[in-house]
Amino acid sequence: MDPLPKGYSSRPATMADLEQVVDFINAFARTVTGTDVTSVDRLRSEWESPGFDPQTNILLVETAQGDLVGEVELSDTSEVPVHPWVFGNVGLDHEGLGIGSHLIGWAEQRATQVIDRVPDDARVVLRVGVYHGHAPSAQLLEDRDYQVDRYFWRMTIDLQEPPESPKWPNGIQLRPFDRERDAEAVYRAEDEAFEDHWGHVPESFEVGFERWSHASFHETAFDPGLWFIAWDGDQIAGLARARPQADHDPDMGWIRTLSVRRPWRRKGLGLALLQHSFGEFWRRGTSKVGLGVDGLNPMGANRLYEKAGMVVALQYDAHAKELRPGKELMNLGLPE
Repeated sequence: MDPLPKGYSSRPATMADLEQVVDFINAFARTVTGTDVTSVDRLRSEWESPGFDPQTNILLVETAQGDLVGEVELSDTSEVPVHPWVFGNVGLDHEGLGIGSHLIGWAEQRATQVIDRVPDDARVVLRVGVYHGHAPSAQLLEDRDYQVDRYFWRMTIDLQEPPESPKWPNGIQLRPFDRERDAEAVYRAEDEAFEDHWGHVPESFEVGFERWSHASFHETAFDPGLWFIAWDGDQIAGLARARPQADHDPDMGWIRTLSVRRPWRRKGLGLALLQHSFGEFWRRGTSKVGLGVDGLNPMGANRLYEKAGMVVALQYDAHAKELRPGKELMNLGLPE
């Protein structure tokens, strides 16, 4: 691991660091992109998620005076973590001193621990998320033999009038979400729908459902009135799960996921779910709505969102480095 320059030190994070880290992440993001990217509620949910421990998954860098000037987080909580993710930031006044090299070196060293948790013949790739256009981050990773292999968008819409009413395919009905009754069926339907998407790795129901339940219900922002489940008889055809507020903007509604199962695709269900979500936000007095999407989504989701009037507001690039060659267990999500 690359050494830190004189006057700086690194240490693991604790839950006591949460609010300071949120402020640091958002200050960096505002300078680079003009917008916040997270919230205390969201980051607390991530830090408390099953399998995640701030003391082993996060490293902080501080000055001798105790000021936070760098942080990096490694996410490897999936059951078969063949593609651990890294996100990190260095304070702009402290760039070019070797802090970024120290952080990414720690992440690479820490990521090798996943190799003992995956099949012996599995390919393992470390990916680092970077704000598109932030040259220092891109150069640091290029110098360490990373290559951009995917990009992701934040897409938004600012509704100026009530959105178009959805046109539901024949036989489709929306029913109110009941957690006790519907949670398992919704998880299974969503997981099946995302099998075709980039990044999906099969895992057991028990592990996946526990992590999904934590992410879905642990946050204070959970609102069952913004979960729209489209049923065809006793089968879930598709669904949209939304939150009242986006992490980066309390005045923006956020669609966390929108998915349609294979038998019901290309029938207008995805657009109907999107328009219905817009309509509910409009009814609640929220005109701005956003979501995140894989920029190379093989199902054409980005084209659907553009058709509905959404535009790209922010891009993240995924920089990849192979830690071990082998059999690819992750869906590469190649366009059809």
